Amino acid sequence: MNNPAAVTAATRARVETVIHDLNYRPSAIARGLAYGRTMTIGAVVPFLTHPSAVQRVRGLIEGLRESPFPLSLYDVEKPQHRVEHFDVLTGNHPPMATVVIALEPLPAELDAFRNAGTPVTFIEVDVPGFSRVIVDHREGGRLATQHLIDLGHERIGFIGDAEDNPLGFTSSALHRSGYVDALVTAGLRPDDDLILTGPHGRNEARTLGEQMLSTEQRPTAVFAASDTQAMGVIDAGRGLGLDIPGDVSVIGFDDIEMSECVGLTTVRQPLEDSGRRAAEILINAIASPDQSVVCEQMPLELVVRETTGGQ
Repeated sequence: MNNPAAVTAATRARVETVIHDLNYRPSAIARGLAYGRTMTIGAVVPFLTHPSAVQRVRGLIEGLRESPFPLSLYDVEKPQHRVEHFDVLTGNHPPMATVVIALEPLPAELDAFRNAGTPVTFIEVDVPGFSRVIVDHREGGRLATQHLIDLGHERIGFIGDAEDNPLGFTSSALHRSGYVDALVTAGLRPDDDLILTGPHGRNEARTLGEQMLSTEQRPTAVFAASDTQAMGVIDAGRGLGLDIPGDVSVIGFDDIEMSECVGLTTVRQPLEDSGRRAAEILINAIASPDQSVVCEQMPLELVVRETTGGQ
């Protein structure tokens, strides 16, 4: 049943005949007890219903389509959810493998995953010693800001996540670092009054956008750390009677499916491809437990649409 090399071809043929005649199907529960594992692949997904999370999970599902292991999703909305889910995934009966999306692991959590002895792949966070599928978020922030600079903008705002967010997300802070890099390289002085952060969300970004765009010295362009936040900034601008991009250019990050519908200029990261690739890495690790750690950096792409224009 497990394809051991010591079984002769004749014995294998007889066993396969009996399996066919009896219409035998192995019990996932029994196999899990034998292995000391749950015969699933676990995925820890913050804010599962958010558009970017949905696209990543879609890629995971596609990557696991030919796998015998079903996917179990663990949604994280609060810090306590993270603790509870990690305890389950590193407990007495861990899944066959685990993928963790966008959550920077704590040292104790990494030790727990190592002790569990099952393959783990991270998406969007660079964790040395573990397989991971990443993008260069700092470069993404630089790429977005450079686009605005190339259009002639000098007074450029940034709206992103609070850096002390309770789940420890780091991508927005890296986008901000890239934003500062681009400004400094272009000889422009970063202005703290043009950097606003808060809870992640479209409505929250709209509030920040209203604050930023209501001032006399408002920016002529805004880089938002995600497409969801960029849409909030656009809502704020239009609510104030500003033309997008005539009065204010707006660029986001991710390229979620809705971005094309609203004509949002953005930096595309391959959301579905990253999920698909993580699934492939996990399946290979299950089949070959001694395989080397894989670190794969996915490409970023500037996608210019209707929300940015020349100054």
